[in-house]
Amino acid sequence: MPQHHLEQLSLKELRAYVLAHRGDNEALRYYMDRLRDDPSVTHYSRDPDELIQLDQLIKKRSNP
Repeated sequence: MPQHHLEQLSLKELRAYVLAHRGDNEALRYYMDRLRDDPSVTHYSRDPDELIQLDQLIKKRSNP
């Protein structure tokens, strides 16, 4: 699908398109870029120290 068509899709529609057309690498890249740039999407660090801190925080909050 041409990029100008991808730009017209909502994130939900774009996800559905990518899942239905798994061989469309251009659409997948565009979808991943949109996810990266979307402020409503939570991104987590891959830094091992930060992951340990996150794990400890989760455990602390789930066991008051």
